[in-house]
Amino acid sequence: MFTRSFLLLIAYWLISCPAVWAQQDLSFYLKAAKQNSPLFNENKNLGKATELEAERLKAFYTKVQITATGNLMMAPVFVTDNNQTRLELFPRTADTYYGYDLGASNGGQYLGLITYTNHFLTMSASWRVPNKQKLAGKSI
Repeated sequence: MFTRSFLLLIAYWLISCPAVWAQQDLSFYLKAAKQNSPLFNENKNLGKATELEAERLKAFYTKVQITATGNLMMAPVFVTDNNQTRLELFPRTADTYYGYDLGASNGGQYLGLITYTNHFLTMSASWRVPNKQKLAGKSI
């Protein structure tokens, strides 16, 4: 009696367990293949890359670009005044020293540059290229 009820319990469990049901139908596998296909993923990524490049070109041709650049080159010297040797980055006065000539430099070279770029003459004509590229990317 115990073995019969035990076998019925196992049979009921096997029938109701989703792990032993029949495999998925063909549409499930086709959908999984489309989601995991390297060719579909590459094509989707190429479309996104084309759209991003078109946005970058649109910003380049229609927006203002401001660039700031700075450069500092120091000419430190070893000052040996009062029998003490020390390194000074910006020496004001020194009688005995080793390094760059104080009369030829004020302690270094300084450069600051700000660039403002605006495509005001070619704005309408230059936007045609990225616009065509964006349309070509959507047709893929």
